[in-house]
Amino acid sequence: RPGSMKKPRNRAGGVHKIPGRPLPPPPFPAAPTGHDIRGLRERLRMTPQDFSRLLGASPAAVYQWEKSFGALRLQGRFRAALERAWSEGGRPPA
Repeated sequence: RPGSMKKPRNRAGGVHKIPGRPLPPPPFPAAPTGHDIRGLRERLRMTPQDFSRLLGASPAAVYQWEKSFGALRLQGRFRAALERAWSEGGRPPA
C-alpha cells in the first residue's frame, strides 16, 4: 500500500535489521533474574570482575546473582547501576 509505514519483514516474519543501525536493547525487566544479569554481562562482553567494577559490586555478588533462579531482590544502588548498564550499553558514567 502506498504511504504505509510498515517495517520490512524477512521470509520468517521477523523484522529486518537496518544496516548501520544497531537494534536498541530490550527494556530493562521489572524483576531481573540471574539469567538477565548474565545475559547483560555477556552482551557487554565483560568478565565477571569487570562487570562487578562497573556495577560497584563484588565479584562474589555478581556470581551469586548469575546463579540465582527467579526474580532477584536487589539493593537500589545495584538496580540503578544495572538499569544504567542495560540502557547505555555498559559505558561507565562520565
